[in-house]
Amino acid sequence: MENELELIKRAWKRVSPETDAPAPASAAPEDTEQLAAFIREEQADAAVYEMLARRTRDRQAAAFFRAAARDERAHAAAQQTVYFLLTGDTCRVRPGTQKAPALLPALRERYREEKAGAAAYRKAADAAESAELAALWHACAADEEKHAAALRTLIGRLLR
Repeated sequence: MENELELIKRAWKRVSPETDAPAPASAAPEDTEQLAAFIREEQADAAVYEMLARRTRDRQAAAFFRAAARDERAHAAAQQTVYFLLTGDTCRVRPGTQKAPALLPALRERYREEKAGAAAYRKAADAAESAELAALWHACAADEEKHAAALRTLIGRLLR
């Protein structure tokens, strides 16, 4: 007579779906730590852009800031999804408080942050063991470069 464990295994084989689904993606611990850092940075960047949109009277600038905030939130959401798929956990970020800086110095700082962010994404993508993370980070780097270019144009317009 079969033991109980063998009966359970046979029954499970009959009722469980057989799939050829790939195993869940995995990433090196360094990649998941970097991913969590990027999620926090993207959410902080979105908060800064939202604050700038509320503070400016320039319609074009406000529209850019709102669009940039949406992009940064989208980056955070996409990375949060990958983080969950890799770790089975969520990366919770506590909202911080932002000081209200003068507009031009804030734009200069955002420009520098976007350029640094793009470089950090490219570096992380090049070092990532996960192809999924590398692709995500290359896409984020391209968006950060677009933000930097738009900020440069906006700064030039405001200085005229």
